[in-house]
Amino acid sequence: MKGINRPVYEMFNSKPGEGIAGSVYETGVPLLVQDLNHDPRVQQGAKPRYRTPSFVSVPLKLRNRTLGVINLADKITGEVFSEEDLQLLQAIGSYISIAIERSELYEKTEELKRISITDALTGLLNRRYFQERLTEEIERSRRHRIPVSLIIVDIDNFKGFNDTFGHLGGDEILVLLGQALRNYIRAIDVAARYGGEEFTIILPQTNKEDARIIAERLCREIERNETLQKILRFGPTDRQRRSCHFPG
Repeated sequence: MKGINRPVYEMFNSKPGEGIAGSVYETGVPLLVQDLNHDPRVQQGAKPRYRTPSFVSVPLKLRNRTLGVINLADKITGEVFSEEDLQLLQAIGSYISIAIERSELYEKTEELKRISITDALTGLLNRRYFQERLTEEIERSRRHRIPVSLIIVDIDNFKGFNDTFGHLGGDEILVLLGQALRNYIRAIDVAARYGGEEFTIILPQTNKEDARIIAERLCREIERNETLQKILRFGPTDRQRRSCHFPG
C-alpha cells in the first residue's frame, strides 16, 4: 500500500458531499467500484492520474460519527478490487477510527490539563500548580543537595493604578508583565501568578547570589520595556512604580 503525495492530496481534497469521497463521508456507506467507466453510482470517467478504473472508498466511523474517509486506488497487481479487499479495508478502518478517537481524547485531556494549571488572564502557571512545583523543587533540593531559589514579584501601588485607569487597564498591566516574565526568565525557571498583582518565579539549581543577579537583570529588562513604561508612567510616584527594589 502506498499513500498519495501530499501536494496531490492538498489539490484534490474533498469536502463533505463533494465528489466520491465526500459522498461516502456524508452517507457513511462504503463504496467498491470495479470499473469507474461503467458504474452508474459514480457517473464519471476514470481520472488521468489513476492507472486503473477500480477503487475502494470506506468511511472511518466510530459509533454514529464519521471521522473521515480512506480511499484505495491503483491496485499494484493491476487487478480490480474485490469484496475481500473491501472487508479488509473496513477492518483496517475500524482500527484507524479508534486510533483517531484516542488521539483526540489525548489532545483534549492535555488541553484540560493545561487549562487546569494555567492562569486564565496572564497565561502563566496558576497558584495551585506553583505550590505543587515549589514542593517538588524543595524536595529535589534536599534530596540532591542542590540550591533552589524563589523570586516574588509585586507591582507597587497597583490599587492606585486600578482606581485611575480601571480594572481593564490593570488587567493589561498584568498581561504585559506576564509576557515579560516569560520572555526574560530561563527555560528551567517556573513563572506563576500567585494572586492579584503578585507573581512568583522558581529558580531550580540556583543559589541566593545567582538568584539576585537574575532578579536584577529581570528588573532592568522590565524597566526597558517601552510598552510597560508608557502605561505605568503616571502620577507623582512614577519613579517608584517603574523601579525595582529589593528587601534589605
